[in-house]
Amino acid sequence: IFYKDSIETLHPKRTIKSLYLDTVDFQLYRDSLLNDIDKLKIRFRQYPSKDSDIYKELKVNSVNGKEKSSLKSSYKKFEDIKSERYKNFILQPSLFVEYERQYYSIEGEVRVTIDQNIRYSAPKNRSLLSKEIKSKETIIEFKLLNDKVQDIEQTFYKNSFAFSKYLVGINKI
Repeated sequence: IFYKDSIETLHPKRTIKSLYLDTVDFQLYRDSLLNDIDKLKIRFRQYPSKDSDIYKELKVNSVNGKEKSSLKSSYKKFEDIKSERYKNFILQPSLFVEYERQYYSIEGEVRVTIDQNIRYSAPKNRSLLSKEIKSKETIIEFKLLNDKVQDIEQTFYKNSFAFSKYLVGINKI
């Protein structure tokens, strides 16, 4: 309501499916829990309402800052992803995450995404159980769309905090 006149819908609501990879002993998960830097996440993501392609995404958080890359993969189904090699890591499927996302822009300067109906499940190589865990959380993320340096938290009523679907999902599964 506060930003009612300056909110624009960027994309239609869509479902996002992700498959996260990790080492057999969950080294990337443990690094993410223990470190603020020198950590990474590798996932394959599909935006089914957009297209049927699966994209390989790499998120790195280092002393040089955060970087994210996304490349279209050759995979047609998540089940075809058995393992990947990245630097010294041999990675295998570790968590499926599926959720609905809405995209908005506030005054063309801030992108807001709202994630709901989050579902976590373990791939078959990690668990014989095919149980899906549903989350009641709603995740709201704000990203600056310009190069201006501004404290985005001053614009909203609550303090923000980091949230990782991967960390939460592994804990729940």
